[in-house]
Amino acid sequence: QAATTFQRFGIITSVDMAELKSSDQTAITGDSEAVIATVQTLSGDRLASQRKDAYGIIIVDECHHALAPNYKAIIDHFSDARLLGITATADGSKKNIGSVFETIAHRLTLRRAIEMGALSRIVLCTIPVEVDLRDLRMTTSDFNETEIGTRICASVETLAFNIAQNIGDRQTIVFTPDLGSASAMASMLRAMGVKAKYVAGSAGQYRMSQTDRDAILDEFAKDEFQVIVSCDLHIEGYDCPQVSCICICRPTIQRYRYVQMAGRGTRLFTGKKNLLILDFDWTTDESSKRLCVPVVLFADTTDEEVADVITNKFK
Repeated sequence: QAATTFQRFGIITSVDMAELKSSDQTAITGDSEAVIATVQTLSGDRLASQRKDAYGIIIVDECHHALAPNYKAIIDHFSDARLLGITATADGSKKNIGSVFETIAHRLTLRRAIEMGALSRIVLCTIPVEVDLRDLRMTTSDFNETEIGTRICASVETLAFNIAQNIGDRQTIVFTPDLGSASAMASMLRAMGVKAKYVAGSAGQYRMSQTDRDAILDEFAKDEFQVIVSCDLHIEGYDCPQVSCICICRPTIQRYRYVQMAGRGTRLFTGKKNLLILDFDWTTDESSKRLCVPVVLFADTTDEEVADVITNKFK
């Protein structure tokens, strides 16, 4: 996706992945102006073999991960290059990314991007449902995934019914807490006459191969079915501009996670009038009072105390 975007702007681009090395592509494309690689590819011996002065600038997408060891190894290796980090969720880092990046060069809020016409307008719809999120166990940063997944699975028929009633003909992504609830949601939607499939990684009970997953994503991109159900697999980086509805069946207290889920539908696309976000008015108590609601998308701050005030004002 990144390479395609660079090439669209006339930048000679090569891709470094698996057995395909960017240096091998020069005979076909000429010297590259940009090289695209994942942090998983650019590691170990492959990273060590690169000249430290090979690049003038390193651009780190999803740079809230920049303090992770595999990111830091790349940044440190090319320490003389300029460093540019890009992220929609700077608050997604558990550590201070200011120790890597010297300054905020530019800040563009979601509200401003929509006003500029760079992202799709958003329509918010909160649906009252009787799904009990009281007395939930917590991890250090969010609801316990197993427990929240159990709660969602128990109410999957109610949630699926409300989704089917509200999405119309929109291409839709439904986010759930885990793969069990993703599989159950896809099955329930199909039972209600909605063409839906779920996607999963290569591990666990609901696993699928990379080939099968790619085939499903390709079918979805071609509008061969309407709803794709996922958990964390497509929260970051997935780009399917025609998506015009996001259903948040993954309650969270993490603002960055909520923003990433909603962000999968904000791309512009021909004929797309707006993005519909379906959220649910869960039954909460003191243990789940920090639950994110759609208004956090428009909070011009990542300060949790301020965001709480804004959230509670609009509840």
